[in-house]
Amino acid sequence: PDDVTINTGPQGMRVVWLKALKFDNGDDGGPLVLGRAYGDAAEIYAVGSFRGPADAPFSTARVGNETIVVGETKECTPEGDSCRKRSHFILPRRGRLVSAAVIDTERTQIIPSTTERGVFAQYRLVTDVTYKPDGILLLEQVNVRITKTEVPSLDSDRELRTVEFQRFLRLERDTLFSTNEPLWERVVGRD
Repeated sequence: PDDVTINTGPQGMRVVWLKALKFDNGDDGGPLVLGRAYGDAAEIYAVGSFRGPADAPFSTARVGNETIVVGETKECTPEGDSCRKRSHFILPRRGRLVSAAVIDTERTQIIPSTTERGVFAQYRLVTDVTYKPDGILLLEQVNVRITKTEVPSLDSDRELRTVEFQRFLRLERDTLFSTNEPLWERVVGRD
């Protein structure tokens, strides 16, 4: 049925999302289960809840000895000038699935330039995610460009700069702690 999403991971692990609720903004919500099937039986390791777009895929990842659940969502404004793809890191703890961190893996936004009059700056973030024994390594890159304009006297449609930064989500107990602020907040709106 359309109201159940089942994603299979390594060694028979499964993430099951029962979309039992519909929200006004179009999101679905409901129970999220991490389990494994064995012949005619199943083991349930943790249960939680998730809210997001109906087409949100799930996967499992190994962080050291831990198996975590990763959900991905994508949201765009109706105009399409601002989009963001996010990874939701969910930890199994004492039979519950606990939301530990949400990061942007792709994000785009166009805003008026603060340094050049009459043009717009487009910011585009791409994050590379690598799972390590003690956490998650994030390599973030923000590309800034001046978008094309129809005014011939303005210098537009050009690359402005690219900024890269590495940060780490350290796994501690029931959460993931970031070693630094996301690059997006430190770059956007300064060009």
